[in-house]
Amino acid sequence: MGFQVLGLGETDFALGLDFLLKLKAKAQFSFLSSNIVDSKTEKPIFEPYVVREVRGIKIGIFSVIDSSFVLPEGIKVLDSVATSQKMVQELSSKVDVIIALTHQGLAKDVELTQKVSGIDIMIGGHDKQHLDQPTQIKSTLILESGDQGKYVGVLNIFWKKGSHFNSEMETVVLDQAKLAQIDEKLSQLRAMTKDDLVARQEQELLRQKWDLEQKLELMKAKGNSYQHELVALDLEAFGDGDKRVFKAVQAFKKSLASIQKKGVAGPSLEPRVTQQGNRVEVATYKKCSVCHKEQYDVWKESKHASAVVPLYIRNQHLNPECIVCHSVGFHEPGGFKDLGYLESFLDKTLGKKHKGSMVELRDHPELDQKLRRQYVEAIEKAPFKKDFIGVQCENCHSPRGVKDALGQELPHQVETELPKKVVAQSCLKCHTPSQSPAFNFEKDLRILGQRPLGEKDAKAPFHCKVKVAP
Repeated sequence: MGFQVLGLGETDFALGLDFLLKLKAKAQFSFLSSNIVDSKTEKPIFEPYVVREVRGIKIGIFSVIDSSFVLPEGIKVLDSVATSQKMVQELSSKVDVIIALTHQGLAKDVELTQKVSGIDIMIGGHDKQHLDQPTQIKSTLILESGDQGKYVGVLNIFWKKGSHFNSEMETVVLDQAKLAQIDEKLSQLRAMTKDDLVARQEQELLRQKWDLEQKLELMKAKGNSYQHELVALDLEAFGDGDKRVFKAVQAFKKSLASIQKKGVAGPSLEPRVTQQGNRVEVATYKKCSVCHKEQYDVWKESKHASAVVPLYIRNQHLNPECIVCHSVGFHEPGGFKDLGYLESFLDKTLGKKHKGSMVELRDHPELDQKLRRQYVEAIEKAPFKKDFIGVQCENCHSPRGVKDALGQELPHQVETELPKKVVAQSCLKCHTPSQSPAFNFEKDLRILGQRPLGEKDAKAPFHCKVKVAP
């Protein structure tokens, strides 16, 4: 990929400073941190900044980390605002563009740009934010591309020496989006049978396109502009990439899955005992569907029911960090920790050729629906007494399997300690900004009891937000 620099974060020190310094010695790019210093001497441990020249434009890059992070003994973190001011003062006379690599979260990035002038581009991290387009504060662009290597941000800048990004940049970005929409409409028209109406529409779109292109050229002449996109790092976009790396990653996943399978093997976990002396455990949809057939029919057609399918596509179906949000009761009282059966069941149900294929299912709705339908049909036929896989009723309504001290099953309504309403935290513990950047509990149509746009044939969802649990 041609890395130039690395802005350090707190987790880079997980194995200690000595280990990180050994990695630095092997790396063919710079490890940057402007505010990580030796606690005794306060001298920088890593390069505070670098200067690179690209096509005659000198670019200064520095890096800061949140001063509240606790790093290994012997390391001190200086204030990021004061350090950034110092870096800008030092670099401004040497370079044309100043880039800050930050590891402190979007909110503190915004605060930093409000307090420090002179930073042209800020590339942030730590809070796993996913910004489709940069946020502009005064003359600074703030960018984030999420975490776990899911996306890479591509920023093309058109730079004029002596100038910076201006307040009109938002208009430029909108106009670039309009151009893309016009090109798409033109492609559709050109695929249609030509008649007078189509010809007139094509001519009007070409006129609009010419006007926008002239406007953008004028903006570029007046100052600096940019184009930005987030590119998904999936198999479809990049193929296998370097085959040696791809094979190494797949081998690592296989080895990790073997370790994880051993680590999570074991019996179900002990149920919680209430003040009434009852034992509460996860019943799973197998039990819920007996009394709530209508709700079950809606659920089984939802993506929650088949939430394990995208994990299988990524070969992450045995990863505990993923399973916890794609199942119910994982490593919780009255839940489960045994995934021993899952591998063979998914291999048989979905087909091994799909395991680890890394296809982005959202871009292939027919395949997505096919695999999810296969999965639901399989679990309905499977002789499971309980099936914990998938996001289920009890993820929102809490465990509902109630037994007395003798093991006799009881209606869950007799247990007074069970919560009656769905709360936002039930969703937000998994629908985090990094996993579901567009999720909004207060505005989600299904939670509000409405059909999402474009799903006219979908069964009506249930009003989860205020309806008392049955």
